[in-house]
Amino acid sequence: MAAKVKLNRLDKLKANGIVPAEDLEQAQIELQAAEAQVMIRQAEMKEIAVKLNYARKRLEEAKNPPPPAVRPAGPNPFRANPANPKPVDPSP
Repeated sequence: MAAKVKLNRLDKLKANGIVPAEDLEQAQIELQAAEAQVMIRQAEMKEIAVKLNYARKRLEEAKNPPPPAVRPAGPNPFRANPANPKPVDPSP
């Protein structure tokens, strides 16, 4: 990283009394900001990787859909039995 190189260079120059302490402190702040930017970019890359893996999974599922569900044989106990309809009283 350029910020780290700059900090090391300014640190050596400060040791010799050539550079004021403020310049060294500013270089340290710049290094911390650069490291924070790297961490942000790494988190963004992880987010993209997660989204990419999810998209790949969805693509595979679309290519190979699960077999249709098989309904059990026999009458549905939750439906009215059309073979034996119950009489309905037409008067109110």
